[in-house]
Amino acid sequence: TNLVQSSQNYTQKLRSAVAASPGELPSDRKEKYSGWMMERIQTTKKSVGFFLARMKDGTEKPFAVALKQDRIEVMEIAARRELKTTFLVEPGNVLNWTFAVKAFDVKFHVMIRRMKEMGGADDEELVPPMKVDASSMGEGTYTVTEAGQAVLVWDNSYSWMTGKTVAYRAWIEKTAPIQSEGGGAEAAETVEGDAADDQAVSQEAAKEVEAEPKVEEEVDQSGAEAKAKAEEEEVKAKAEEEAKAKA
Repeated sequence: TNLVQSSQNYTQKLRSAVAASPGELPSDRKEKYSGWMMERIQTTKKSVGFFLARMKDGTEKPFAVALKQDRIEVMEIAARRELKTTFLVEPGNVLNWTFAVKAFDVKFHVMIRRMKEMGGADDEELVPPMKVDASSMGEGTYTVTEAGQAVLVWDNSYSWMTGKTVAYRAWIEKTAPIQSEGGGAEAAETVEGDAADDQAVSQEAAKEVEAEPKVEEEVDQSGAEAKAKAEEEEVKAKAEEEAKAKA
């Protein structure tokens, strides 16, 4: 009985997820922000929705709220660095994201990358770059209408000294409703699990963000070695000069 009830609840949740129109948050995600102020940010396509949710009374920080959500990842973005996640997408996919920055702000944007036949790529902004501060929770969805690479970027390159902490999740729902920019919708019945997608993206993001500070560390270390060597040579040259003066 419990197994049947659990299965029914899961099916209901999936149907709720695919019920939303392209560019709109499904009801289960909207319900999390009951009593919040929800601002819709202008995007380049009707199939893309990006929203900033702000708590009216400010009793709890968005970052703390984000940490309570399922499967949230927490990443440190060093100064002058960015966190980037890439998904291979195709019509019928719905790309979703949610995030909050712990303090200060971080610049966020989403783009679709199309690979050219003769090499190279063509990037189109879906969510234009904008700074999201610690007073807001970012929520977004993109009902995919064309195949390509969807790239989500949390950019801290403008900050010279301050690192940022971001709690985020990005995932894909498959076999969701499809609607082209010109209209025409095709219903869908199921949504696939996204555990593998989340794990792969998280690992890729962690490698990208963690690898770059390591380069800085190596550069700093080599610089310190060069400085020590120069000081050693200076002391040696001074000793030789004193020896010559005595002679």
